[in-house]
Amino acid sequence: MVPLLVVTTIIFILSHIPFRVDELPFPGMDKIVHVVLYAVVASSALYMLPAGLKRKPFVGGLVVMVICLLLGLGDEYHQKFVAERSPEGKDLAADLLGALLCCIGWYVFFRKRNRCNF
Repeated sequence: MVPLLVVTTIIFILSHIPFRVDELPFPGMDKIVHVVLYAVVASSALYMLPAGLKRKPFVGGLVVMVICLLLGLGDEYHQKFVAERSPEGKDLAADLLGALLCCIGWYVFFRKRNRCNF
């Protein structure tokens, strides 16, 4: 639970900083940051899953996706109250893409690991 709290606290702090997207070094960089951050959120959420859900990677992945969806919605809502920030559906989509990529990677790793009898 601690890694997820640390990551979400960092995201909350970053989301509270007022800035304009056009100040970033290149277009689309904010979406890349969303993808990477929410891949980290998903990995920390996977880490905190109970053992029973870790043995069921599809169900565990769905739980993690719901967690990331709720955290992403909360983050976008929070930005509504920050100067020069606003909630965007594209940001939420980037959040979910990062979480999905992490969950797919975990699922593939889990499947390959369980096929091997080392």
